Amino acid sequence: GKRMMTVNDGGPGEPEVIPNVGVDPAHTYYLRVHEAGAAKGDATHPYELTVATWQAAASDEREPNDDVAHATPIKLTSGPSGEVSGFFGRKRDEDWLSLALAGVPAKDGRAVLRLELAPAQDVAPSLKVAAGKELFAEARGAKNDELRLRNVGVDTAAGAVAVALRAVEGRSPDARWVLHVGLEPPLDGAEREPNNDVAHATPLTLQGGTAQLAGF
Repeated sequence: GKRMMTVNDGGPGEPEVIPNVGVDPAHTYYLRVHEAGAAKGDATHPYELTVATWQAAASDEREPNDDVAHATPIKLTSGPSGEVSGFFGRKRDEDWLSLALAGVPAKDGRAVLRLELAPAQDVAPSLKVAAGKELFAEARGAKNDELRLRNVGVDTAAGAVAVALRAVEGRSPDARWVLHVGLEPPLDGAEREPNNDVAHATPLTLQGGTAQLAGF
């Protein structure tokens, strides 16, 4: 009844891939294949469409999840930690995830997150944590770079926090990215994200005329 996804990444003769599309067996889904751009046609080289299904694991992302409204939930399955995996199936693919904050360990209304992203091969990734218009932390790497964010303080009053992964460069429809998400106690003597501007500066307390602070 409505369009779920459209992909047009490759040039002439290049494949198109849509991985991890979540479907309901109770419905009928239609796939439309058509020539992009000005009609040229090629009666001597037929295209081939392959559709494969499998039972998704609890840690699999589900497409479409290109915005916060369709974010895939992150499930904390190992105590205060959890894992999600998925694919950057097309150029500049964005995968949005959401973590519910109800009942998570918090201090003064804030929970502390640790995130570690192992990207798919040949992809330059970015990672950000936000709630509404508030950006808590972000990181960006070159191709094959792992990304880590520590001591990310999030306001539990927001109800949920969004985690956005993006393929800044490249795509990898056959190799997974893996994101580890964990809740950890506040680190004493360490900076607290977000602190990228004066309004969110981490307090530096002098004791005996000196102060010491660590960061990441």
